[in-house]
Amino acid sequence: MFSIGITLNPATIAAGEALSGPCALGALTLVGISMPAVWTAAPLTFQVSPDGGTTWQELYDGAGNEITVTAAAGQFIIPLADPSYLWRGINMVQVRSGTAAAPVNQTAGAVVNLVTRSEML
Repeated sequence: MFSIGITLNPATIAAGEALSGPCALGALTLVGISMPAVWTAAPLTFQVSPDGGTTWQELYDGAGNEITVTAAAGQFIIPLADPSYLWRGINMVQVRSGTAAAPVNQTAGAVVNLVTRSEML
């Protein structure tokens, strides 16, 4: 059984690291985050690239606050009440364990699944 229009996009953070590799969202919109069972306690923050991975920027809201998601092992998280607004136009994303100012290295490798859907649905 599968869900039409729903895609899992793995963002892998290697053991001893705090930042995942690039994860392409393209025209898809982030609607949920599935946390792994193995997670060293830390919030999530993000680096984004509107140009396909050439330029990376920290993700902030319009008030100048770093977008931070409280996360714990084994959780499924809906990042915002209206995630399509925040994530629209973001081509690629990297997931960070911790914040830009205080990254938290993961003890074990962790795969954070970014759950996306098509805006056409």
